[in-house]
Amino acid sequence: MKSGKESWILLLLLVIFIVTGGWYAEYGYESRQDDQLTTYSAGPGGLKALRELALREGFTANRVENPISVQYNNKGLLVMAEPLIRPLTAAERSSLKNWVNHGGNLIVLRALKAKELSQRVGLDNTGIIPGSPTAASDIQISVKKRAQPILSDVSTIHLEGSSRISLSNGRNYSILFGDTFGAAAILQQRGDGKILTITEAMHPANSRLANGDNAVFLINAINELGGANGLSFDEYHQGFGDVESSERTLWSLIGTPARYLAAYILLILLLIIYNANRPFGKLRTILKPEYRPTTEYIASMAGLYRRANAREVAIETLYHHFIRDLTRRLAVPGEADNNTLIGMGERMFHWDSLPLKETLSRCQRIVDGDKISEFDLMRLAHQLQHYRRLAQLD
Repeated sequence: MKSGKESWILLLLLVIFIVTGGWYAEYGYESRQDDQLTTYSAGPGGLKALRELALREGFTANRVENPISVQYNNKGLLVMAEPLIRPLTAAERSSLKNWVNHGGNLIVLRALKAKELSQRVGLDNTGIIPGSPTAASDIQISVKKRAQPILSDVSTIHLEGSSRISLSNGRNYSILFGDTFGAAAILQQRGDGKILTITEAMHPANSRLANGDNAVFLINAINELGGANGLSFDEYHQGFGDVESSERTLWSLIGTPARYLAAYILLILLLIIYNANRPFGKLRTILKPEYRPTTEYIASMAGLYRRANAREVAIETLYHHFIRDLTRRLAVPGEADNNTLIGMGERMFHWDSLPLKETLSRCQRIVDGDKISEFDLMRLAHQLQHYRRLAQLD
């Protein structure tokens, strides 16, 4: 990256994303829980008040946070609410239906658009309908005195919303509450057990439980449907408790905050990769350097020594460099004489040894003290460069 400034900006963005993401995740979870039909929720749409009322009346009111696997000898009561956050498995559906047929009892809080329970546990003859647009959405209905313990001390029932239960003929059920637009609660016999179905119009939510005699009716229902043998609220299908090990994934195990953090880290990495690879200016073409032959160097050095009147020094320098590089090229000891170098070079490079021997002898005499002219300087320099090329010393 161009500077540390952009790194600090990216780091600041990461911190902002984590803080705001965590806040939104927590806020969203709490908001969703407030409207969720769970006994953990004290919000308007929760069922916490119903459980606390049952506890005050002496019922056990357990929370079930595991997949449904009931025993046939348990004649208690299970409360389930739609919509289900976790769907019923085939094994759970079978276990639940068989349990009801063998004497277990079930309270189903039906939702307008949810059909999981109605289609899976034998309630397919009952459908939830929106209700007539002219139906009152917030009314109190009077309850006729009937010799049913489940209706004991119940005079009025509060209905909120126009959704009602549509019924089919030929089924063993009794309408407990309703109006001209349809039923709000029905009781059905299923084998040795019973299923109480309550529509959204009289859901026992925290904000509505105290309306009318709804709370009295629900305590009567819990008592009559085996709540004394064990009352349980299904929390597993509302998203609480652990899933089966076969259904677990690493992504689900790390939790919502960690999933947000992983997503933000991935986003920041992508930004860093993009930022590190983008150009910080106009693209420029790198020009290929112009080729300059090594003879140009020889000529320039020779000219320099000529102007300095140091022709002998120039040849001595070129001569010693040539001998040194040739010794390395032939991989011979540094004390080898010129005849050895000439002979090995002839075998390796196939050059004519006689001219090279004369050139080296002439250079050696100059080193020993002979004087040369400018013409001899240029001629010897070019000859040494010629043999350098043949031996690939450059």
